[in-house]
Amino acid sequence: MAFLILVIGDLHIPDRALDIPAKFKKLLSPGKISQTLCLGNLTDKHTYEYLRSVSPDLKIVKGRYDVEATSLPLTQVVTHGSLRIGFLEGFTLVSNEPDLLLAEANKLDVDVLCWGGTHRFDAFEYMDNGRIIMKFI
Repeated sequence: MAFLILVIGDLHIPDRALDIPAKFKKLLSPGKISQTLCLGNLTDKHTYEYLRSVSPDLKIVKGRYDVEATSLPLTQVVTHGSLRIGFLEGFTLVSNEPDLLLAEANKLDVDVLCWGGTHRFDAFEYMDNGRIIMKFI
């Protein structure tokens, strides 16, 4: 059975956007996504409840604008088989330089590192000693 993970962040609803774009929302059918990793800046309860309805296994880290969510962790790690995935919101990083990201991945002891906060579309892989660092918006 396939295990589909949604990685999403920086939604800023309703401060910067009214809702998740309709075309994207059409893809988020309940029961299809096994787990959601939110990279911070969820900012409102309605969107939280919606994402929870899409995938009850919702993991969230605190973003710079999640001011009311004081108990959220700054980083999280999930494990799927032997694969460890770490995720965080980018405001906790000094920069997005690959060496710094590799150091963060080593600190969290993860194979894959995901982070948000850049507010632009970008994705890359950086491999070092078998570790992959992936950048998401």
